[in-house]
Amino acid sequence: MSLIDEASLVQIPSGYKEDKLYSIIPSDGSGDFNFSRASTATRVNSEGLIEEVPCNLVEQSNTFNTTWQKQNSSVLSGQSGYDGTNNAWLFSWTSSTAFLYQPKNLNVASNTISVYAKQGTSSSIRLDFVTGSFVKGASCTFDLSSGTAGSIVHYGASSGFSATINSVGDGWYRISLTGTTSSETWYHELVLTSGNVYIQDAQLVSGSTAKPYFPTTDRLNVPRIDYTGGGCGSLLLEKQSTNLKLYSEQFDNGYWAKFDCSITANDTTSPDGTTNGDKIVGTAGTFAPVISRNSGATAGAAYTLSVFAKKGGYSFIYLKEGSVGNGTAWFDLENGVVGTKQNGITSSKITDYGQDWYRCEMTFNQSGTTNRTRIGVSNVDAVESFINNGTSGAYLYGAQFEQGSYATSYIPTSGSTVTRLADSASKTGISSLINDSEGTLFAEVKAFTNGGTSRRISIGDGSTGNRVSIEIDEDADTIKGFMSSGGTLVGSVVFIGIDQTDNLKIALTYTASAFSLFINGVKRDNDTSIAGTPIGLDRLFYSSAAGSLPFEGKCQNLMIFPTALTDTELETLTTL
Repeated sequence: MSLIDEASLVQIPSGYKEDKLYSIIPSDGSGDFNFSRASTATRVNSEGLIEEVPCNLVEQSNTFNTTWQKQNSSVLSGQSGYDGTNNAWLFSWTSSTAFLYQPKNLNVASNTISVYAKQGTSSSIRLDFVTGSFVKGASCTFDLSSGTAGSIVHYGASSGFSATINSVGDGWYRISLTGTTSSETWYHELVLTSGNVYIQDAQLVSGSTAKPYFPTTDRLNVPRIDYTGGGCGSLLLEKQSTNLKLYSEQFDNGYWAKFDCSITANDTTSPDGTTNGDKIVGTAGTFAPVISRNSGATAGAAYTLSVFAKKGGYSFIYLKEGSVGNGTAWFDLENGVVGTKQNGITSSKITDYGQDWYRCEMTFNQSGTTNRTRIGVSNVDAVESFINNGTSGAYLYGAQFEQGSYATSYIPTSGSTVTRLADSASKTGISSLINDSEGTLFAEVKAFTNGGTSRRISIGDGSTGNRVSIEIDEDADTIKGFMSSGGTLVGSVVFIGIDQTDNLKIALTYTASAFSLFINGVKRDNDTSIAGTPIGLDRLFYSSAAGSLPFEGKCQNLMIFPTALTDTELETLTTL
């Protein structure tokens, strides 16, 4: 029997929906976590691409009588759907031309709209993907009797839109329309000229294909399973952060002051898989930066500037705080390594995002509220001054400037700053899964920083009085464990000597006589002066037992065992 079969709760991040993160064990829903983050966010998906979460940009994706706008039409719920439910809708024409639509502000990118449809009294339905008054975009009419898509009708200067129709059985089809949008409001429209049609599960996603359907209501509180660096996905839990840079993907915008350079917009495929990577090329003079003012920076506070970059003739970029003589960090885009950092830069980091793209970041203490930050191109490490050849440069995407000591997940912006709110995950009411007298808490995690703040994962009763907590400590290279009973600290273990940003398999096991800490296959500490075990344990938090000290990092595996595993079992469980 595998060790996993002995666990009472297992969370290996995979399945999720709005407000919920599913557990593997138990599988009846009683172990599913409640999840909150009252904003959208981004992640790296299993294909290695940055995407917004949820990927479906439509709100109320299968509740057509809410945020959807109707014109000369009606909708009726409770219809038999393509998936065996009664979740389909009857979309009916009432007069003239019937529209059912939802607007969405989009950037320059390839996007795909889709919906499931089945003929009713009409076998014809049209999809429009257009701007206001049909100035741009395209339409396609689909025959739900023959399962065919008609010719694309383009509007304005738009071209290259494509349509697909795929049978999903029982007369149902998934129909879609794909094209490149501009940076403005676009409309996802279902159109009838007579009769009625059954519809279900609308979606709008970035990219040139209709992704698997993801249901939405308000599009908030959706967990992120992140695949940065490849391999198995991890639950991504981050603090609140604000991107203070505007027009984060539009370096040709007038917001960005340009010196001795030109910007070619949408010149290459970016890390999100669409053609919205800009190229910066030196045109004259001795250096080629893109610069902008900091927005709302606090003097003396730590800030991190980051940007995705790809070589484009020159192999180095640099990030700079302020003007000549201020802190600067260089990055080698040929070899994917950090270069020189100078004049007070706290740290610099480069991360491989595939296809020759790297995220480059530097952290520094802000010297003033109006200082500029610069993103520049170089042909060699630690050199800003050289003669441009007029053709070489680099590709840029996704600039971010945020308060804090590291770069958080990318936050896209346009004409205003954007805040991603903090992630929170917990599960209450699971006293049947936790044993007060003995047990094991296991987590496979990776923190964002080595020290700086304390971060915990805990089982408890909702207070600090009864709990078992794993702590990624504020002191660098330090992991701790705490156990309290009846308001008294009854067990404490600690290990110093391991980088918190490494992949860590940590287990705490407790009985009435011992409290032990295992990390990466080794017993690191053991406390035998135990004065009791916790009582009333009924919840699991990605934080302290009372909700403070939230865990910030990635979790690939989280388990509770109702027994104290043996040392041999713990070695096996925690070995990398």
